[in-house]
Amino acid sequence: MIVRHVFKQLTLGSVALVLLTGCTMQAHAPSMPLYGSFFPVWLLASLLGIMGAVLIRVAFIRVGLNEHLPAPVLVYLCLAILFSVIIWALWTGELAL
Repeated sequence: MIVRHVFKQLTLGSVALVLLTGCTMQAHAPSMPLYGSFFPVWLLASLLGIMGAVLIRVAFIRVGLNEHLPAPVLVYLCLAILFSVIIWALWTGELAL
């Protein structure tokens, strides 16, 4: 019973540490001024990633590749995440070419 309680506390503590690793005392998350307010770069990168996945979907439909995808929703979700991460990495300088 005590071991189970300690294990539960350690698990919750570990999850909290993992979730808070990106937080700092000086809040300087990358942001971009847009129409007078600051938007976080991750939000704009995710929107651009979704738009990239939509463009790829349109191209796949025109080529006729969409019907042959085994799980189209999963493929387009992965493409949106891939494009978002690449855009975010290029924007913040994490991925320098």
